Amino acid sequence: MNENLRWQNRFVYNLGRTMQLYHQLNWGDQLTEINQEKIYEDSRIKLLSEDRKKFQLTNETGLMINRGDFKNLATFKIENSQNKYYVDYSQILYQMRDELSWSAPAWVDSIAINALISRLEYDTPDTTNDDDRDEWRFNTELALSWQPTPFYRVDAGMKVGMFHLIYLFNTRSSGNHWNRNLVLWSGFGWRNHAWEGSGRARIRSNYFDYDYDDLFLTLDQPRRSFVHRSLDLQHQLQYRFFTRWSLNLKTSMRWEDEGQLDWGAFVQQVNSDREQTELVLKLLYDFSGWRGWIGYLTHERVTQYSLSNRDPDIWKGEGPLLGIHYALGHRLFINGDARFISVKDQNRNYVLPKVSFTLVYR
Repeated sequence: MNENLRWQNRFVYNLGRTMQLYHQLNWGDQLTEINQEKIYEDSRIKLLSEDRKKFQLTNETGLMINRGDFKNLATFKIENSQNKYYVDYSQILYQMRDELSWSAPAWVDSIAINALISRLEYDTPDTTNDDDRDEWRFNTELALSWQPTPFYRVDAGMKVGMFHLIYLFNTRSSGNHWNRNLVLWSGFGWRNHAWEGSGRARIRSNYFDYDYDDLFLTLDQPRRSFVHRSLDLQHQLQYRFFTRWSLNLKTSMRWEDEGQLDWGAFVQQVNSDREQTELVLKLLYDFSGWRGWIGYLTHERVTQYSLSNRDPDIWKGEGPLLGIHYALGHRLFINGDARFISVKDQNRNYVLPKVSFTLVYR
């Protein structure tokens, strides 16, 4: 048996031609009863039934501004939820969010800024359960776009994310940590008659810092905080030499390292670094909703370690690939891809085949 009750209410008030205030309430109450029994060859025994209960109440207030080229949405949300099943718990989420977009300002074509800050309180009534915790999140993103001509475009942006987990009981406080993410990226695209190309660069740093690492070090335990950093470069070039025929070249490079982190001194001890390169060349043919291609792929990955007694890991693969793309309609597509990669992995040689078909609706 399943009972599901829902209620939604939305109030909207226009403060002017370009400004709107709203409040939305969502309420839900779900009860699921599960009957259980054991069945034998000549008998049937009923067991105790189990109930699953879930309750959720959300209140959200927002202010929307729409002045043509300038748009902004600011919201504040409180979400209460309760669950009674294997683990009974209740949680409260407080969230503030802002989304801003600005088109055609003086020095770029568009600016988009998103920001979110939230706090989650997780509580279990069971005094023997030490999973009670608070979670803090802060995410922000900035994206810029500039298109000086119809044939050239430049994009740039950044993302900052922070997450803090705090366990309320001492038995689990060793897991308290900060997770900080920083991403910087830029890209471009261009087109000139039969030629077109695009490129993208991304730098990412991920810092995972435990609150009580220093205490563990005094107890002769290893440092648990770590960092991972990466740099990605991608470039794609395409040349259409006939109406239906074209050549596509795609190159990708990635450098990354990881190791232990001392956040207080902001010092990293690198344990390993990895370098990857990939080159893909395709010959494409287009005809009446069909696109097919054949090509060749090479990929190499080299991982080196700081330990002197550990040799580098080297992985190399290359081989042919082919595929099709067909539009069954405006929103329905079928894709097929096949590749047969000859791999040299340390002292092992083998073939890695991969064949896939997917149906996409969008």
